[in-house]
Amino acid sequence: MGACNFFCRSLPRTQFLLKALAEESSNVDFKGSEKVDEAVMKLKEIFKQEGMTFHPIPGPNEEYLLAVDSSIDGFGAVFGMGKYEEQKIKNFKPVAFGSGGFENKLKLESSRNREL
Repeated sequence: MGACNFFCRSLPRTQFLLKALAEESSNVDFKGSEKVDEAVMKLKEIFKQEGMTFHPIPGPNEEYLLAVDSSIDGFGAVFGMGKYEEQKIKNFKPVAFGSGGFENKLKLESSRNREL
C-alpha cells in the first residue's frame, strides 16, 4: 500500500481503491475478502496501464516543469518533468495534478494573483 500512496498523486483513481483497502485491512481480525481482492486486481491493472509510475527525479536532459491556469471560480495545475526548448515542451511526463475552487474572497483577485 505504500507504493500506491506514493503514486496516488499522479494516478487519481487509485485513492478510491486505497480507501476500500484501508477500511477492510484496518480490522484486527482481517482475513481478506472479495472486496479487497477486487481492489488489488484493479490497482494492478491501473499500474500496468498508466505509464506514470516512475520516481520524479529528472534525468540529465530534463527539468521540473509546472503549468497553472485559473478562472473566476477555480484553478488547475500539473507538475512534471521534461525539456523546455525553443518555447516548446518536449517529452513531458506528468508527476502530479491539482485543482480546486476559490473562496469568495479570492474570486475578487486578478487572474494573475489567483494563479500565484
